[in-house]
Amino acid sequence: MSDTLRRLSGQFLANRHRLMAFITGLARDPNVAEDILQETWMKLAEAAEKETPIEDPAGWCRTVAKNFVLMRWRKERSSKVVIDSRLLDLAELAFHERDPDADAWEDHRRALNACVKELPGHARRMLSLRYERGLPVSSVARELRKTVDAVMMALSRLRRSLAGCVQRRLAASEGGS
Repeated sequence: MSDTLRRLSGQFLANRHRLMAFITGLARDPNVAEDILQETWMKLAEAAEKETPIEDPAGWCRTVAKNFVLMRWRKERSSKVVIDSRLLDLAELAFHERDPDADAWEDHRRALNACVKELPGHARRMLSLRYERGLPVSSVARELRKTVDAVMMALSRLRRSLAGCVQRRLAASEGGS
């Protein structure tokens, strides 16, 4: 692996959550977003092999991903989505403008992961089924042998609890810095 590819790989991995959020926001389908994320990674690896100079890897990846989304939209003209590349440009600009907050985003993600690890196993399983596997609430309920209402209430309480935990952790880390 070349030094360029190693460096760009590290930067790609460090920004993959933000890039995935960007792509998912545009594609509105997590499976399509995952495909585009992988296609973007392949383009980045190709560029690294060719020693293409990339000064802002996060911005470069957003542009590549935006172009993949636009290509998909054009292929799926029969869908009800109105193709407007200006919308994509605005979304990219919004993400670019938030780059100074990348550390805050990473701090938030770390705090959330720590809070999730503190949850009891059954709560982590429910969150995993719903948010990692992307199952609809009805499937989560079936899997856990609970009613849909019980799962919805539990998820609501978990989200509220996690939000409070994350806020406390972030406040504690700011106070300790």
